[in-house]
Amino acid sequence: NHMVITSLDSLSPRIRSAAARAAGQLEIHECAPKLLEMLDDPDESVRRNCITALSQTGGEGVRERLEMLYEETFWAEDGKHIEDALENLEFVERNSLMPFFDLPDDDPEAPFDDDLEWD
Repeated sequence: NHMVITSLDSLSPRIRSAAARAAGQLEIHECAPKLLEMLDDPDESVRRNCITALSQTGGEGVRERLEMLYEETFWAEDGKHIEDALENLEFVERNSLMPFFDLPDDDPEAPFDDDLEWD
């Protein structure tokens, strides 16, 4: 993870782009703030991979920033890419927030109902 995180600051657009893609694929959530900054990167490939990566990592402010970017987009292809990212983000958010099944408050060592009588 450290290599991916440090590569996001590379001078090479190819390395920044690959690092953004890896951050998303590996779901490195701590990269989200940096990926949000990189949405203003001068390289289109970097920006696109950041959009995709953010849809995979989620995080605070990600949905709002992608929605704002979507509204600002004038190019149909970029708009579709961002729309796809927002759909993926919705899936990621929904699955990461799924409630866990509550375990019974009873003694975990007692596997059977206490009302049963045993001979």
